[in-house]
Amino acid sequence: MEDQDAMRAIGAAVAALALDPYPSDAFHRGEYHRLRVRGFRIIYVVEHELITVERVDRVGGPGRR
Repeated sequence: MEDQDAMRAIGAAVAALALDPYPSDAFHRGEYHRLRVRGFRIIYVVEHELITVERVDRVGGPGRR
């Protein structure tokens, strides 16, 4: 990945989920949770004490807002 600062921010956000899997800036819909970090969307699922990151997608970009 070209944006190493964003990758570090994503890593920090995922690590922080271990302490708080339901941060106030996350969007929750059913079993899926969505968290935005520096132009990326982290989709994850919380099952008891297990947090599974399903995917990380780039959002926005040219022509998208």
